[in-house]
Amino acid sequence: MRVTSADRFGSDIRFNFKSVVGLSYRAEYRADLVVGTWQTLRSCIVGSDVQVTDAGAVAPGQRFYQVVVE
Repeated sequence: MRVTSADRFGSDIRFNFKSVVGLSYRAEYRADLVVGTWQTLRSCIVGSDVQVTDAGAVAPGQRFYQVVVE
């Protein structure tokens, strides 16, 4: 699985990733790449070409994202 695109849409951040059919994914974020707890943005993501939107993400400052298999 890899992120295929990411963009800003107004105050939202959107990113797309290709996934393996039959697996479930969770998108997470945190403000620091090294320190802090990953917060769930969206869980139970299934499909083969997925888009995740982080509504209002531009306002609080920088965020880092990861997608993990559940």
